[in-house]
Amino acid sequence: MATVQAGGALVAVKAAKDFQGRIGQPIAAHVPARICHLFDARTGVRLTRT
Repeated sequence: MATVQAGGALVAVKAAKDFQGRIGQPIAAHVPARICHLFDARTGVRLTRT
């Protein structure tokens, strides 16, 4: 797992076992929509796709 900053928030992403990054180093990440789970920041309720 790697923790990255995205849009001012910290996000945990699953990385390859051989991933090596340095603090402050820009990286690219891809999250397939079918496995992405989003939550309302105020209530914590999971958002559903429409």
